[in-house]
Amino acid sequence: MEFDKYLALGKDSGLTGQVLVDFAREREQFAIQRDREINERDERQSERDERQKEREHQKEMKEYDLKIASAGPKQSDPAVRISNAAPKLPKLPQFKEGTDDMDAFILRFERFAADANWPTGLWATSLGALLTGRALDVYSRMPDSLSKDYASLKSALLFKYQLTADGFRGKFRNSKCESRETCSQYLERIKGYLTRWIEMSGTKESYDGLRDLLLQEQIINSSSKELAVFLKERAPSTAADMARLADTYREAHGSYDRGYRNQNSTVKPRFTNEPVRGAQNKGAYSPASRPGRDSRNCFICGRSGHIAKNCWGRVKQPNKLAALESDGHMLMIKGVLTLILIQLHA
Repeated sequence: MEFDKYLALGKDSGLTGQVLVDFAREREQFAIQRDREINERDERQSERDERQKEREHQKEMKEYDLKIASAGPKQSDPAVRISNAAPKLPKLPQFKEGTDDMDAFILRFERFAADANWPTGLWATSLGALLTGRALDVYSRMPDSLSKDYASLKSALLFKYQLTADGFRGKFRNSKCESRETCSQYLERIKGYLTRWIEMSGTKESYDGLRDLLLQEQIINSSSKELAVFLKERAPSTAADMARLADTYREAHGSYDRGYRNQNSTVKPRFTNEPVRGAQNKGAYSPASRPGRDSRNCFICGRSGHIAKNCWGRVKQPNKLAALESDGHMLMIKGVLTLILIQLHA
């Protein structure tokens, strides 16, 4: 494309022959070199921008470390001297949209903050400094009072990434041990899903609470799609409340048991083996006795309920039909001859 463009430009300038070709090739090579330099310059600029962002991030982390240190106990406290003697923890990387799992990222952050003895009042601010993409949008759109509350921020992030009670329940039920995962790691993973499921559903961590949670799940799974949506919208706290809501819904929508209605119904089935009144064979069902049924017999197949012109056997038995038609013509001719003879004798 570039070569053709430069050929046209050379022709407009009055160039011809080999001079025109050399001009077009020289211009094309110059354009390629220029584009390569522009790309290299853009790449160097992108690298500088990345280094600048990294320096700004490190600066922010240092500021937060200073805030944490200033909010903690005095340096004269023996516990502080012991913690200072401990090895320094690595810095947390930022959350990467599309790569990191939000649930795993939050779990790592909580473990890191707990090991570093960060005050819980600064957890929300520290987590907000590590967010990017949609997670950063969630944090920036929260009110100031809620953005400083770690529980509220965590709940908003989990909801944004659809890590709700139903989501953790599905992960717990459908997760399988991966090929490069040990059984111990798989156990910890599904244990985390179960714990999150219990926490997000607000279930008490007891035998009765877990039993009630499983009963609610069974009611949802055995319900129709419309009823399941109705129950989830109401969010009953116990299985008994869910059952009452389900009964109310079924009563309002007439969703009674079909078998129960059939037992109390007086309507008889359409076709039965009971004898039909007025039929010659009282011990069997007679199709010809139904109202509107043609009782005449067909001359082609010999069955009742239709006549010869509507018989399906006309296509299957053309010879028989032709024979019947020829017999009819003969009868008509004989009848005409008989009338002529009678008139002649008279």
